[in-house]
Amino acid sequence: MISEDVLTAAHRADAKGATRGDWSAASPPAQSVKLAGEMRAGLTRGEFFLVFQPQIDLLTQRIAGVEALVRWQHPRHRILLPNQFIRVAELSGLIVPLGNQMLRLACIEAARWRSGPLAGVKVSVSGYPLQLRHEGFIQHIASTLHQTGLPAERLLIQLPESAIVHPGHANFSVLKRLRQRGIRLAITGFGTGFSCLAYLPQVPVSSLKIDRSFLSDVPGNTRNEAVTRTIVELGRTLDLHLVAEGVETEAQADFLREIGCGSAQGPLYAPPQTASILSEWIRTWPAGTQAPRMAGQAGNSPRPGA
Repeated sequence: MISEDVLTAAHRADAKGATRGDWSAASPPAQSVKLAGEMRAGLTRGEFFLVFQPQIDLLTQRIAGVEALVRWQHPRHRILLPNQFIRVAELSGLIVPLGNQMLRLACIEAARWRSGPLAGVKVSVSGYPLQLRHEGFIQHIASTLHQTGLPAERLLIQLPESAIVHPGHANFSVLKRLRQRGIRLAITGFGTGFSCLAYLPQVPVSSLKIDRSFLSDVPGNTRNEAVTRTIVELGRTLDLHLVAEGVETEAQADFLREIGCGSAQGPLYAPPQTASILSEWIRTWPAGTQAPRMAGQAGNSPRPGA
């Protein structure tokens, strides 16, 4: 049973940082405990699923990768977005089975991409600090890759800055072992959390993801331009691939291309979408046609087929 004391203490610590629409952080502790119980049941019933967002090479306009994003088909609240349940999943420990389940679903889907524009494309899956500390994490990934037939080099695990630690930390050993197995690693939201640049050259990551907040009012916002340019220059110096999130306009894409960012994803190209809609979108790209809007994209409509 999930400890109410643990969730209550964590809720108090999070209260100041609660953002509008973040159900898990803004709810009272009792609601968080209830939500965690519903998540446990939802994992058993298969209520969690993935949507996919393509990443576009800014030079060639080819598909450079696909990010897998979790959604929850809640029986009462329809589709919920990650910011509405991930924090409770982390606090309750359910992030481990949830993350493992979504990793498997992503690998199953990516293994089907054997021909066409998605052939050989990498799939990016979110990872979490608690997963790294879980004893069976590496073995779960190895067995998932073996069972699905997905080559290790086509899997990229995205980690928050909080998971990137100094070489003496236990997490560092896990990251190193993952990289030795051919699995690529990326830091998401780089620059928005605690960035220890002294450790970055030693961490076995291959990509940096530029947070969408740095693209606000770009081009035109000189401070955000400067921060974005600095991240790109740092990444290129360390021979890391750069991916920008939340790209909405051609002007933003042009700016990113000019400063040397490798890839981008966001509404300019396609929203997160189900695997079937992604297949439809691929047939139109790069003809300039945007992807059809996925039912429930805003979290208010039922899952397609549900």
